[in-house]
Amino acid sequence: MIKESGWKPKYQIVPGDETELVHKTRTPYRLALVISLCAALIITAFTIVYPRINAVNTCSQPRVRREWRSLSEQQQLDYLKAVQCLARTPSGIHPNASLHDDFPWVHRNIGYIAHEAALFLPWHRYFVHIYETALQESCGYIGPMPYWDWSLDWETITHSPVLNDYTGFGGTGNENNHDCVEQGPFANMPALYNGTHYELHCLSRHFAFKEDVGVRHYDVSYLSPQTTADVLDTDDYMELVLGIEHGPHNHLPLGIGGDFLSFTAPAEPLFFLHHAQLDRLWWIWQSRSKQNSRAYSGPKSMGSNESASVDDLIPVSFPSLADDVPVKEVLSTQAGILCYTYDTAQIGEPV
Repeated sequence: MIKESGWKPKYQIVPGDETELVHKTRTPYRLALVISLCAALIITAFTIVYPRINAVNTCSQPRVRREWRSLSEQQQLDYLKAVQCLARTPSGIHPNASLHDDFPWVHRNIGYIAHEAALFLPWHRYFVHIYETALQESCGYIGPMPYWDWSLDWETITHSPVLNDYTGFGGTGNENNHDCVEQGPFANMPALYNGTHYELHCLSRHFAFKEDVGVRHYDVSYLSPQTTADVLDTDDYMELVLGIEHGPHNHLPLGIGGDFLSFTAPAEPLFFLHHAQLDRLWWIWQSRSKQNSRAYSGPKSMGSNESASVDDLIPVSFPSLADDVPVKEVLSTQAGILCYTYDTAQIGEPV
């Protein structure tokens, strides 16, 4: 079993930075601008090959995404090791970063436009797919992409097997050390970005669920099976988007805290299990009717007055994680470039 990750980060501290991983030092965000301007030159210096997403003509044997606790112990450990591998694989964006760091970078600098818009669900569906592909192609992962059905845990969420130190992602951070996660497979894992800042620091969490003893509390009822079912009780696509985004999408990070609360949230490995679950909710909703399966409407992107179209491109390619693709390529999980399904459409019931 994995108790500690035995972390050996390959980061180089930028000249002038402190040699410790801390939250107090704030390096100006202008460094991120330098990163983006130099990205085209930097990316050629690495042997890392980003996943190239090719169209799938048929989907006769879809991969099955499974709830975390339904995986065998070996499958859980294999997934955790693959995520560790991404965090040790060189970035294609920044010479001092990892491939894992590229995901929060893209989410912050490109993915923000998908929020509060029709693009929210397809952008994150594609983003999780790219992450899964990176696990497979860069780290040899062959197991299922897991999701976290937090509606199974909502009353005692800090006791969820997903947060186990041995066969899970570890628990809360150390309040006396800038909320640094110090137990589990991601103990002392370095993260390069923090919100709008370039800031080398330790992966952080600060659990604030109602069941915890402490100053900050959070109402876990937002993650209950009934509340989740209520979010899906609509025939309107944009109402579904906002229900998911303002509901469980926002509220689990509020309870986990730390890096999960920023636009660089993909630094938190739980991000991808959470978004796989949100994608499952969309998949459940789509499966309820032919109208739902094709539904796509609302504003094109954050703050846009343009109406969304399935021909709109999903932007991820500056610098490139993968090719930009039209929304219609990911509208179904078993058509276009995708070929996967989920193990169950039930909410709040163990598989």
